[in-house]
Amino acid sequence: ALALDLPYAQVRHIERCGLLHDMGKMGVGNEILDKPGALSDQEWAAIKGHPEVGVEILRYCPVLAPVLHVVELHHERYDGQGYPHGIGGTDLPLDVRIITICDAYDSMTADRPYRRGLDRNEAARRLATGAGTQFDADLVHLFLTQVLPAQRGALAKAL
Repeated sequence: ALALDLPYAQVRHIERCGLLHDMGKMGVGNEILDKPGALSDQEWAAIKGHPEVGVEILRYCPVLAPVLHVVELHHERYDGQGYPHGIGGTDLPLDVRIITICDAYDSMTADRPYRRGLDRNEAARRLATGAGTQFDADLVHLFLTQVLPAQRGALAKAL
């Protein structure tokens, strides 16, 4: 959002969306989320249902109404092959397309009970591979050329 030079209020909105997009995982259960092996069809269905569960959890708080579409749509894909609705392209709002990229990068680089996180270069390569299909190609380019280098520069300065 900052790299796009979006207005402050929109940046704050996207930040809130990033914090709340996976709220529905509260309804999935740690026995599934932390399972070290393959998921059954029933377990996978529970995981795929977390966007709708998140909407149900958050819809009772009117101040969070602006984030509900991101919670619901953050597993949609740019090519329309995502879930829960199969929406794609620019029919996906900009905030959803941004969160999808950031969430994927975070997920790829984080350690999970069932796998080690990828190194940053491999995660970046996979984002590039998904540009235009899973992700908005222009936003992936921006993420790879501006966001990640700035993040790495800030980390290097902190060390």
